[in-house]
Amino acid sequence: MLSNGWLSFPFCVHLVCMTLIAVSSSAIEAIGFDGYTLSVKFYTSDTVYEHHGCPESLFEDFMNAPSMGEFYNQYIRNQFQ
Repeated sequence: MLSNGWLSFPFCVHLVCMTLIAVSSSAIEAIGFDGYTLSVKFYTSDTVYEHHGCPESLFEDFMNAPSMGEFYNQYIRNQFQ
């Protein structure tokens, strides 16, 4: 558990690891950010979706969004590779 009370767990792809933070969302299970790549894990899939080139300000807005699912669809989905 992180100092802010969020639950976290490691996620590794191609020998690169990132901590995913469990979030309070009906659609999104956890997200992670390493300063460049935003990773998103949905409840409906075992896949972790990576969005490279995501600015930190967008990650912060995402973490504070009233609806993470709506925010993802409007500002992140299909916007980053």
